[in-house]
Amino acid sequence: MLFDAQDHIARRVVNTIIPHIHGSELRRIRHTPPESMTAYDLLLQARELMFRLDKASYEEAGVLLRKAEALDRDYAPIHALLSDWFALRVGQGWSSDPDGDGVKSDAAAQHAIGRDPVNAQALSLHAHTRAFLHRDYTGAVRLFEKALDCSPNDASSWMWSAGTYAYIDQGAEAVERAERAIRLSPRDRFAFRYYTALSLSHYTNGSYEEAVYWGHQAINASPGYTASLRFTIASLSASGQMEQAREMARALMQIQPDFRVRSVRERHPYRDTDRRDRIANELVLAGLPE
Repeated sequence: MLFDAQDHIARRVVNTIIPHIHGSELRRIRHTPPESMTAYDLLLQARELMFRLDKASYEEAGVLLRKAEALDRDYAPIHALLSDWFALRVGQGWSSDPDGDGVKSDAAAQHAIGRDPVNAQALSLHAHTRAFLHRDYTGAVRLFEKALDCSPNDASSWMWSAGTYAYIDQGAEAVERAERAIRLSPRDRFAFRYYTALSLSHYTNGSYEEAVYWGHQAINASPGYTASLRFTIASLSASGQMEQAREMARALMQIQPDFRVRSVRERHPYRDTDRRDRIANELVLAGLPE
């Protein structure tokens, strides 16, 4: 009973107080002269630009993160967000060197952990890059366990771990983890990632209608997030909703004109190659170029 009460209190803090703090901090930064910005100010500004998910803003966010890093190399959250920046750059299809950016993402996460060994965000991002970019699923699961030991109510750790459990074909466990992430942080300004994780988890679990529903929630929250588009297209295709799948495929090509399905066959982090072929085939059926 005591632990349930503590968990409930923690969720209320995350759901009600933190979003207001974030908004007030952004308003403060808008009135701060550039020369007076601290590393923390630059971090918040970079995060805001990064999740607009247009390429120009994204690159500007990378510049700000490097400025923040130069101001305070020992501030772990900067390196954690840099890790996220490099990994998401690969996921969005904006990287000209996916392997190199994967190495940089890993290095930034490890640097953050070196500065703050109990930083759950850094640990979970390191875990995510191990699975998403390097297919080190065993190492990723171990890191997620450590992240959640350090911070059991960290929604992002539950969200990232949902993806990894989907990659290793544990769809039911992935769904539970993604749902817990959403319960912990339902008002997160960047909740499209939580919805995308739940969409992927349901797709992996074969519950395509639910995958489509949560995919639409993610797309409504952030139309430029290409991962949510891909999973929703595959789910629509798998459930025989071809007209909607083709319409969404056209939307994906407008955002990412150079997208090719072969990148999914080669780089999707599903451990099972049959899984990778299946999602690739569903994307091809929706009209996406091989």
